[in-house]
Amino acid sequence: MTRIETEARALGMTALRLDTSAHLPEAVAFYRRHGWVEIPRYNDNPYAHHWFTRSLGP
Repeated sequence: MTRIETEARALGMTALRLDTSAHLPEAVAFYRRHGWVEIPRYNDNPYAHHWFTRSLGP
């Protein structure tokens, strides 16, 4: 995850978003533990139950 965030910053991105399934509680816990914040639904992925964002601020 650190490498992805580093690459995103290098590309000028200021935030990342992702979605995941409620059937993957380990993933939900991982994102929360690493500073991802749950947000309202931003797409219509029928398999997603959780949506997250992570700021890539300075």
